[in-house]
Amino acid sequence: MKIKYIALVGVLAYLISAGASASNKNELSQFMLECAQVNKDAKRLACFDRLVEDKVKQLTPVNVQKAPVLKTNTTVSSVTVEKVAEFSKQHLRKTAKEQGLDSITSKVNKLKKLLRGQWIIDLENGQQWRQKDGAKIKLNVGDTVQLKKGSMGSVYLYVEGKNRSIRVKRLK
Repeated sequence: MKIKYIALVGVLAYLISAGASASNKNELSQFMLECAQVNKDAKRLACFDRLVEDKVKQLTPVNVQKAPVLKTNTTVSSVTVEKVAEFSKQHLRKTAKEQGLDSITSKVNKLKKLLRGQWIIDLENGQQWRQKDGAKIKLNVGDTVQLKKGSMGSVYLYVEGKNRSIRVKRLK
């Protein structure tokens, strides 16, 4: 929070000093120091707001009309609209068609065991999966396995004819 105020002070000092004369700079820096020493955030912000209002009034000629306030985001690019539409869309309930398959079955083509006993499993369909938990399961090349979706995006690998499963993550 204080960093924002320090940055605000710096920006205000730069903007105001660009249009102020040398004698006004000393006055301005004195006012800024006084505002910076205020302890409460709301009062310090109000002090800087008053300071800016005063300096803007001094720098703005009386006969110049104020520029109309432009509304922000009047034109939104299609890329932004798409990003907004896709924001957190995974939380929406999906129909059965949108969810896709609940499980697949394939044969093990290649196995590799990592240092901590976890498996890297290459399947006949070209997919590669890595074990994510520490559960023990016996796997052999040629075994038929079933991959089932679990909750919160998890996937479990079951060997047909066995009652055990491991949690896996797809690599390719």
